[in-house]
Amino acid sequence: MPVIEVFVIKALDIRGVTLQKAFKVYLRLQQQCVCSEKTTESGGEIYFREKFRLNYDPNHYTRENRLFVELWKESFLSNLCVCVAWVQLDTQNFVRGEPTTLSLRGRFEDSQATFIVSIVPIDFGSVSQLPSQDEQPVLGIPIYINNSPTVNCSFDNLPAVPPQYSPADPSP
Repeated sequence: MPVIEVFVIKALDIRGVTLQKAFKVYLRLQQQCVCSEKTTESGGEIYFREKFRLNYDPNHYTRENRLFVELWKESFLSNLCVCVAWVQLDTQNFVRGEPTTLSLRGRFEDSQATFIVSIVPIDFGSVSQLPSQDEQPVLGIPIYINNSPTVNCSFDNLPAVPPQYSPADPSP
């Protein structure tokens, strides 16, 4: 089964909640759920810098091809959902070993936040067709089949914040 690595880099532009408590991020994809370590805010942003590995079946039921990123505020007696953002994975053009950095904006009730995540397809399983001759990436097919992917993700050399993407926002 194909495997993707998701790097949750940070959450920023957090509105609607106080930033004095610890926060966690949850990722959900096709009945899988993973959780980060607790972390606190620094200068209005929350840095997670955690890597998660999830199985991803692109042929799975379409509604479940969304990667959900949830920000939760932790307190002594309860947890509070700050926001939920998602990306539809089957609309992304992945190339094995090549990171795709996304800016995801989400909201929940009166609060909102923006996530910076990087998605790296590690293993897309058996490939039934060859890539095109002009070496253009094809959805889920690596450009060089015989080379194993090398994943180098440095958080210090990330590009500027990509454009905002929110599936719930109808404006372009």
